[in-house]
Amino acid sequence: MGYTKSPRTCRGTWTTFGVRLVLGVTGALVGAVGCLGPHAHWGKSGMTDAERRRDSNDCLDEASYTKTVTIPHQWGEVRRREVDYDLYRRCMKSKGYREGGA
Repeated sequence: MGYTKSPRTCRGTWTTFGVRLVLGVTGALVGAVGCLGPHAHWGKSGMTDAERRRDSNDCLDEASYTKTVTIPHQWGEVRRREVDYDLYRRCMKSKGYREGGA
């Protein structure tokens, strides 16, 4: 007779794998969009890309906060960076930038 895993063991393994896979893919997509999104459509006459990136990063730092999420029965607490995009927009406008370009 061969050894067969119980259905409960298999299901538990796939559930853990599936949750980690979904969270990993979601995290990667959110990270990619977050890196491209906020500063891609701001412009100000006479500014170089390096200056725009610096100002955008300053506003992102100002508008960011850390959120702690507790996932029961998994990994415990997960910390992630959240951005208040209204505060980010106000910061960029206060520096003289316009949405949609110069």
